[in-house]
Amino acid sequence: MDLSPGDVILLFDQLTTPPKTKWFCCVCVAENWFLRINSLPRRHGQNQLIEHSKNFFLSHNSHIDLLGVIAVHPDQVLNAIANPFAYKGRLAMATMIELARNISASRTIPPRQKKMILAELSRVGIVTSD
Repeated sequence: MDLSPGDVILLFDQLTTPPKTKWFCCVCVAENWFLRINSLPRRHGQNQLIEHSKNFFLSHNSHIDLLGVIAVHPDQVLNAIANPFAYKGRLAMATMIELARNISASRTIPPRQKKMILAELSRVGIVTSD
């Protein structure tokens, strides 16, 4: 399976307390950059709602953590995409367009990362007017 921006997969997250498997959204395949998905919005306020009604692989509304990009080791990504149970689905087009806008407007994602992510999203048809 080839990974694309907007794909949601299960990855082991060592940065959570306690470390556990969580859902992540791919935002840049070339760099193995992902954004964490949470059931509840984080207190820092840098979140995007993902509506269950538009993203049918979700069992409930969730939130993309936009505080910063997480670089995942390539072996961890390869192991996840080799597991048919790790792939959850792809974000709906409307959700991805909103994500691109939020990334573009982010004050916490560095400009270089924004540029690379938005370029990759544009290759799959996600373009913002920002």
